Amino acid sequence: MKPKNILILCDFDGTLTQIDVLDFLADAYGKREEKELLKQEIQKGLHQDSILEKRIDLLKGMSLEQIQYHLASKEILRVGWEELKKTISEFNIHFVLLSGNISPVIEYYQELLGASCQFSTSVILKNGNQIDSIGTIHKRKDIVCSLFTKEQLQSAIIIGDDTFDIPFFELSTKSIAFNAKTAYVKEMAKYKLNGNLSDLVKLLKKILKF
Repeated sequence: MKPKNILILCDFDGTLTQIDVLDFLADAYGKREEKELLKQEIQKGLHQDSILEKRIDLLKGMSLEQIQYHLASKEILRVGWEELKKTISEFNIHFVLLSGNISPVIEYYQELLGASCQFSTSVILKNGNQIDSIGTIHKRKDIVCSLFTKEQLQSAIIIGDDTFDIPFFELSTKSIAFNAKTAYVKEMAKYKLNGNLSDLVKLLKKILKF
């Protein structure tokens, strides 16, 4: 097996997914009405951390088994995820998932995709397996910068779709705005691409000269 000398840091929500996972889980848990009321509150301009805390509160009491069941029942990842998984394995890529989503969700997709590791928002569990409240909201950029050298990050491929990903783009010479939400996000990345994950794999192979 080849050594893991290829580093890819990839945003999860919106970049790899075709739907909003927390919204989907809230609907599956019977909290559609509460979710819509919360969206009205969000429009008032709540702080990002407060928004996440309130969204996780909607899942309070939901078990880890329920989360896994619902995630398995829906095509949440973009078309072509199997090809991405194969590429990660075939070239032994150090693939890192970055997300503000909750750890039970990101851990599920870490295993599904064969990602090396993930950085997400932890949750406090009740009775060992039920969502109770939000845990630590990690400053992902600080963690990434502490784990990888400046040289590793400069040569890494960093993939994202939102303004929250721009600080990561600034670490690398190989950033990709994938299905970017705004023109500004595209402007801040070296590569721009709209499409599915099979298209992303083609671009990755081109950049890496596979």
